[in-house]
Amino acid sequence: MPVAYTEYQGSPTEKLTPTKFTAQRKLKCAWADRLTLMLELRGSAYAPWPTALCNNCYQEPVDGKNIGTGDTSAYEFAIIVANYETPTYSGTSENYTENIEPFSQFLLIDSTNFCFEGATVRTGLTPGDQPQGESAGLLFGGCVYTHTKLDVLSVPDIQGYLDHVNSVAITPKKSDLANHWNFAIGTLLFCAPSIDELTSTPGHWKITYKCKWRPQGWNKFWNPNTGLYESLIGCRRLSGFAPAGAYPNAEADELLEKYPEEPFTPYQSANFSGLFH
Repeated sequence: MPVAYTEYQGSPTEKLTPTKFTAQRKLKCAWADRLTLMLELRGSAYAPWPTALCNNCYQEPVDGKNIGTGDTSAYEFAIIVANYETPTYSGTSENYTENIEPFSQFLLIDSTNFCFEGATVRTGLTPGDQPQGESAGLLFGGCVYTHTKLDVLSVPDIQGYLDHVNSVAITPKKSDLANHWNFAIGTLLFCAPSIDELTSTPGHWKITYKCKWRPQGWNKFWNPNTGLYESLIGCRRLSGFAPAGAYPNAEADELLEKYPEEPFTPYQSANFSGLFH
């Protein structure tokens, strides 16, 4: 049963700064219940500003007769001061933050498919006509979309979303980001999140979700022949087989046959948009 208490006249006091909201309450309870009340208050939410939590409380000196015995003090009642504040990284009543960070990917290309401009291809290539000791490559840019929940009371089951791409389009919640960013289906890869218990309020969690955005999509692959990102389909090698007259050197070549016709999609889809709302 919760401890009974009353709140002093003039309590609470509240303060709002550019970085956080704080409040202080002054309560009166029976002396014997003081420690139980402090345990009940720790981690509780401040009703007018629910993201402000009680991160510490203490007993103030009591005016009155000490009715304890021996070395133990005791009084008729106790004065408990409870302090509430929003996390230092939250300056508003919102319980989340969002940000976008750079992400890049360097893609190596098989240099045997290329030669330097000016090489005499028709009469045969010499070793100097192709890159030696390094591979051609392309640097593709993207970003990491980060959504941090600042005060979570229950950690959701998210293991099924790991290494999946978004099955629905996702737009950041903050309007300044939403005006310029929209993540199309298949372009966000859900990565392992960071989950931390708030040391000041046990049982409350900070969860940081990170998704890598690849504008071309995670199930599209670079085709150097077309210069585009394209879907892949499965294939199998057929050794020592060729249609009559199609390939003069068929005995030394391995031919490819489409098998099966379904696209190759290493990243399956999942709807994890609800985690960001």
